[in-house]
Amino acid sequence: MIDISGTTRIFPVIGWPVEQVKAPALFNAYFTRHNIDARVIPLKIAPDAYIAAVCMLMSVETPLNLELFGWPGVSSEAFRELEFL
Repeated sequence: MIDISGTTRIFPVIGWPVEQVKAPALFNAYFTRHNIDARVIPLKIAPDAYIAAVCMLMSVETPLNLELFGWPGVSSEAFRELEFL
């Protein structure tokens, strides 16, 4: 079992479909092996729900890495300020 706490960095992989994604297994094994408090999680989000899902994810306080959303180097704080959301 993978431990997740209030300090764990979450790296979401959003897709439709997402069942074929290998990143969670690969990265989570790396994080565990190197004692990194981070986890990659797949989220199956339909295209028409994508913006709502991203808005919901941005409302959480847990640090999120948006590079897996396709916006390299954008912090969750900066992303919250984007006008289209």
